Amino acid sequence: MLVGQIVAALSNEMFWYRGMVVSVKEKVGVAEIFFVDHGWNANVKISTLRCLDRKFCSLPEQVVPVKLSGVVSVGGGLWSRESVQGLQAIVEGGKRRGWVQIREGERVVDLFMNSTSKNGLGKMGLVSQTLVQRGLAVAEPGHRVGELDMGLMWKGLEGPGVTKFVKPRIALQKLVLASLIRIRVG
Repeated sequence: MLVGQIVAALSNEMFWYRGMVVSVKEKVGVAEIFFVDHGWNANVKISTLRCLDRKFCSLPEQVVPVKLSGVVSVGGGLWSRESVQGLQAIVEGGKRRGWVQIREGERVVDLFMNSTSKNGLGKMGLVSQTLVQRGLAVAEPGHRVGELDMGLMWKGLEGPGVTKFVKPRIALQKLVLASLIRIRVG
């Protein structure tokens, strides 16, 4: 097994998924696998990994990791469990639906989620601002706060996980999932 290799990995639910080898721990017979179509990592027994037919290796990944613009973790470094849970709560509160808007740099986005009020009506709010207001993130100095611009949504987001066949709603859920899963909790 080589780091970066695409393999067929048997999950703990006994289903086969495409995965990428992140690390190999030969002494214990385990490899860390990133499931490229689902956005989660797991340690998998090396004996259960299989070579994947080339035709399946060239398919685009269905998860695209992103970075929220304008925020960094409190104290720098790894995101705390509290911050990750706060982000998850915001995403869940918006029923996992929102708007993604590309910013400067590659895969840097503004994420707007609907927050429902008591009367059932909602307002789109910038997730990074909400994280800062709740003390779960720190604003990057000099960052210009994003404003919802319908004309920019999905513009310029390209890469292995975004194809013309992916519906924006499904892609957003995968973007959010990937960004949540790829955060290392300290």
